[in-house]
Order: sequence, then C-alpha cells, then structure tokens
Amino acid sequence: MARAWPLYAVLCASTCIVVGLLWDISWHSTVGRDTFWTLPHLLEQFGALLAGLSCGWLVLWTTFRGAPEQRAESVRFWGFLGPLGAWVTIWGTFVMITSAPFDNWWHKRVRTRRADRESAAHGPRARDGRPSK
Repeated sequence: MARAWPLYAVLCASTCIVVGLLWDISWHSTVGRDTFWTLPHLLEQFGALLAGLSCGWLVLWTTFRGAPEQRAESVRFWGFLGPLGAWVTIWGTFVMITSAPFDNWWHKRVRTRRADRESAAHGPRARDGRPSK
C-alpha cells in the first residue's frame, strides 16, 4: 500500500479550502471584493494544489510502483492507474485552478455593472452612504 501521507495531505487541503471559503465569505461581506490575491483566495488555491498534487503523486506511484492488488483495484485513465477518489480530486483541482481567472473576470464585470446601476438609481452618495442633497 502507498504511504498514508496523501490521505493526510488531502485532509489538510480540505481544511484549507473550507477555512478559505468561510474566510472569503466573511471578507466579501466586511471588506468587499478587492483583488483575487487576498489571503482567503490564496488559501483556497493552496488547498486545491495540495490535494491535486498529492493525488497526482498517488496515481504515479500506483502506476509505476503499486502492488499487483492495488493496480487491479485501480481505475485506468490515459494509461495511468489510481484510486477513483484520486482521479476525482485531480479533476476537482483542475476545475478549481482553471476557474480562478474566470471568477476574477466575473466579479470585476458584475461589480462594475452593479456600481453603475446603483449610482444611476440612487444618484450621487455622500461619504456616509446617504444620498447627497
């Protein structure tokens, strides 16, 4: 059996993603969305990379050094062998990392349009957020 460290790496990665998501929600509601490179976003992306890379290692290890029983129980994809959970995690990492630029674009576009609608609907605002006279 492969070393148990990929399991612990995925558990750590899952914790990073959950903490990052909760922190990100809090950040958006208090500070607002300022940039993609905030600490909550970086923690989420780190968690995704940690999970994907550790499961990638597990697939490579199973393919090239795994015991015959492990190889027989594995799922084959593009000639590589690995546990189904590792493949699902690798796919999730790919989706999460590649969706980050789209998410950043989406938030910039929606924020700009929302700000334009609000200023058109409510007129100019004073510093304290109340409509100016």
